[in-house]
Amino acid sequence: MNTQPSPTTTTDEAGGISQASATAVGAKPTAPGNGEPMSHSWIRFFGSYHLVLALLLIYVLVKVWPPAIPPKDEVRNVRFLWGLLSFNVSSEAQMILVVILTGALGSYVHAATSFVNFTGARSIVASWRWWYLLRPFIGSALALGFFFVVRAGFFAPSAGTANFNLVGFAAMAFLVGMFTRQATAKLAELFDTLFRVRSEAEHQYAPQTDKLNR
Repeated sequence: MNTQPSPTTTTDEAGGISQASATAVGAKPTAPGNGEPMSHSWIRFFGSYHLVLALLLIYVLVKVWPPAIPPKDEVRNVRFLWGLLSFNVSSEAQMILVVILTGALGSYVHAATSFVNFTGARSIVASWRWWYLLRPFIGSALALGFFFVVRAGFFAPSAGTANFNLVGFAAMAFLVGMFTRQATAKLAELFDTLFRVRSEAEHQYAPQTDKLNR
């Protein structure tokens, strides 16, 4: 009697979406039981959304990127759409924009990869629409916060942008945006180290000392 192995289930790094990957030849993935499948109209929307978002992020990043490394401490005019839209940006704002854009780009890679994998496996569910929509914005905000933490911890407040490694900050922002779970865990670890509060058990069993008992 021939039996066909059942598909094995794996979990996406984003968490929660179940993916059925076929272990036998010709086996088809099945939709997860924890939500209704995403409609074809929403799949087409998110496919177009990710394509447009990638082109937009790369285009703006190339325009904002300084012409020389390290960037000079000066105000620079940035033009978009053949000069139809232009604005002046300082070197500080330029670095912040680079961090925001590279953080969003890293999150885009994560979200787009997840979208392609689960759409190809026919196991994408409708309940994750907001996750795919907001994922790049979450990554950019987290990358910006990470940038502020690193700058406040390792650089003097009076340090200019010429003293910063823009490529290093951009790489850090990209990784933070792509691996938000690990970045959030590292920030939580740093916060616990700096602002650690002793638990009630530690207070209870801590040795009591005073001037008479040392």
